[in-house]
Amino acid sequence: MATTTIVNTSNMAFYLGADGSETKISNSTDASISITHAPRETTSKDSAGWRYLLEGLRSASGSASFFFVGSEGSAYTLHDFYTQCITNRQTIHAIFKTDDAADLSFEGDVYLSSVEISSGGVEDSVTVSISFDFTGPIEVVNT
Repeated sequence: MATTTIVNTSNMAFYLGADGSETKISNSTDASISITHAPRETTSKDSAGWRYLLEGLRSASGSASFFFVGSEGSAYTLHDFYTQCITNRQTIHAIFKTDDAADLSFEGDVYLSSVEISSGGVEDSVTVSISFDFTGPIEVVNT
Protein backbone atom coordinates (compact mmCIF):
# COMPACT_ATOMS: atom_id res chain seq x y z
CA MET A 1 0.00 0.00 0.00
CA ALA A 2 1.33 3.45 -0.89
CA THR A 3 2.41 5.86 1.83
CA THR A 4 -0.66 7.85 2.92
CA THR A 5 1.08 10.36 5.18
CA ILE A 6 3.79 12.96 4.60
CA VAL A 7 6.88 11.09 3.40
CA ASN A 8 9.83 11.10 5.78
CA THR A 9 13.00 12.32 4.04
CA SER A 10 14.87 9.28 5.34
CA ASN A 11 12.71 7.13 3.07
CA MET A 12 13.34 9.05 -0.19
CA ALA A 13 16.60 8.29 -1.99
CA PHE A 14 18.24 7.49 -5.30
CA TYR A 15 18.57 3.90 -6.43
CA LEU A 16 20.91 2.92 -9.25
CA GLY A 17 20.41 0.05 -11.68
CA ALA A 18 17.37 -1.28 -13.56
CA ASP A 19 15.03 -4.20 -14.07
CA GLY A 20 14.51 -4.95 -10.39
CA SER A 21 18.25 -5.01 -9.65
CA GLU A 22 18.45 -1.41 -8.47
CA THR A 23 20.41 -0.67 -5.31
CA LYS A 24 19.94 2.26 -2.96
CA ILE A 25 22.90 4.63 -2.67
CA SER A 26 24.22 3.58 0.72
CA ASN A 27 24.85 6.02 3.55
CA SER A 28 22.94 8.72 1.69
CA THR A 29 22.52 12.04 3.50
CA ASP A 30 20.77 14.06 0.80
CA ALA A 31 19.01 13.52 -2.54
CA SER A 32 17.08 15.77 -4.89
CA ILE A 33 15.62 15.90 -8.37
CA SER A 34 14.72 18.95 -10.44
CA ILE A 35 12.45 18.78 -13.49
CA THR A 36 12.20 21.85 -15.71
CA HIS A 37 10.34 23.06 -18.76
CA ALA A 38 11.73 26.03 -20.71
CA PRO A 39 8.98 27.40 -22.94
CA ARG A 40 10.08 29.00 -26.19
CA GLU A 41 9.42 32.63 -26.91
CA THR A 42 6.84 33.50 -29.60
CA THR A 43 6.24 37.16 -28.77
CA SER A 44 6.10 39.37 -31.83
CA LYS A 45 5.31 42.95 -32.74
CA ASP A 46 1.71 41.78 -33.13
CA SER A 47 1.48 40.66 -29.47
CA ALA A 48 0.12 43.99 -28.23
CA GLY A 49 2.73 44.16 -25.49
CA TRP A 50 1.97 40.69 -24.13
CA ARG A 51 4.47 37.88 -23.92
CA TYR A 52 3.53 34.70 -25.75
CA LEU A 53 5.09 31.26 -25.25
CA LEU A 54 4.80 27.78 -26.66
CA GLU A 55 6.01 24.46 -25.35
CA GLY A 56 9.77 24.04 -25.18
CA LEU A 57 12.63 21.93 -23.97
CA ARG A 58 12.15 19.75 -20.89
CA SER A 59 15.02 18.53 -18.78
CA ALA A 60 15.84 17.06 -15.42
CA SER A 61 18.81 16.80 -13.12
CA GLY A 62 19.51 15.28 -9.76
CA SER A 63 22.05 15.12 -6.99
CA ALA A 64 22.91 12.96 -4.03
CA SER A 65 25.36 13.10 -1.15
CA PHE A 66 26.59 10.18 0.87
CA PHE A 67 29.26 9.24 3.39
CA PHE A 68 32.43 7.81 1.85
CA VAL A 69 32.91 4.18 2.90
CA GLY A 70 35.92 3.26 0.79
CA SER A 71 35.31 0.47 -1.69
CA GLU A 72 32.45 -1.14 0.21
CA GLY A 73 28.94 -0.15 1.19
CA SER A 74 27.22 0.53 -2.13
CA ALA A 75 26.57 -1.20 -5.44
CA TYR A 76 28.40 1.75 -6.99
CA THR A 77 31.72 2.62 -5.44
CA LEU A 78 33.53 5.87 -6.00
CA HIS A 79 35.81 3.98 -8.40
CA ASP A 80 32.74 2.75 -10.33
CA PHE A 81 31.32 6.27 -10.58
CA TYR A 82 34.60 7.58 -11.90
CA THR A 83 35.41 4.72 -14.29
CA GLN A 84 31.96 4.01 -15.69
CA CYS A 85 30.51 7.51 -15.73
CA ILE A 86 33.43 9.90 -16.17
CA THR A 87 36.21 7.93 -17.92
CA ASN A 88 33.93 5.76 -20.10
CA ARG A 89 31.11 8.33 -20.41
CA GLN A 90 28.38 5.73 -19.84
CA THR A 91 24.92 6.29 -18.44
CA ILE A 92 23.45 4.81 -15.27
CA HIS A 93 19.76 4.12 -14.70
CA ALA A 94 18.61 6.21 -11.71
CA ILE A 95 15.37 5.96 -9.75
CA PHE A 96 14.26 8.56 -7.18
CA LYS A 97 11.81 6.80 -4.87
CA THR A 98 10.89 5.69 -1.40
CA ASP A 99 11.47 2.20 -0.08
CA ASP A 100 7.74 1.47 -0.60
CA ALA A 101 7.22 0.00 -4.09
CA ALA A 102 3.64 1.37 -4.17
CA ASP A 103 4.80 5.01 -3.96
CA LEU A 104 5.41 7.37 -6.87
CA SER A 105 8.89 7.18 -8.43
CA PHE A 106 10.87 9.08 -11.06
CA GLU A 107 13.34 7.20 -13.24
CA GLY A 108 15.52 7.44 -16.30
CA ASP A 109 19.06 7.21 -17.64
CA VAL A 110 21.55 9.77 -16.39
CA TYR A 111 24.99 11.06 -17.22
CA LEU A 112 27.12 11.88 -14.22
CA SER A 113 28.14 15.53 -14.48
CA SER A 114 30.22 15.94 -11.32
CA VAL A 115 31.72 14.07 -8.39
CA GLU A 116 32.97 15.94 -5.35
CA ILE A 117 34.80 14.38 -2.41
CA SER A 118 34.88 16.52 0.71
CA SER A 119 37.09 16.02 3.71
CA GLY A 120 36.30 19.22 5.55
CA GLY A 121 37.02 19.81 9.19
CA VAL A 122 38.93 17.70 11.68
CA GLU A 123 37.72 14.30 12.91
CA ASP A 124 34.70 14.55 10.62
CA SER A 125 33.15 12.20 8.07
CA VAL A 126 34.26 12.27 4.44
CA THR A 127 31.36 12.87 2.08
CA VAL A 128 30.83 12.38 -1.63
CA SER A 129 28.44 14.50 -3.67
CA ILE A 130 27.36 13.56 -7.17
CA SER A 131 25.35 15.50 -9.73
CA PHE A 132 23.80 14.10 -12.87
CA ASP A 133 21.65 15.05 -15.84
CA PHE A 134 18.86 12.89 -17.22
CA THR A 135 19.03 12.01 -20.91
CA GLY A 136 15.66 11.56 -22.58
CA PRO A 137 12.29 11.44 -20.87
CA ILE A 138 11.73 10.69 -17.21
CA GLU A 139 9.29 7.92 -16.48
CA VAL A 140 6.95 8.73 -13.61
CA VAL A 141 5.72 5.46 -12.13
CA ASN A 142 2.67 5.36 -9.90
CA THR A 143 1.98 1.74 -8.99
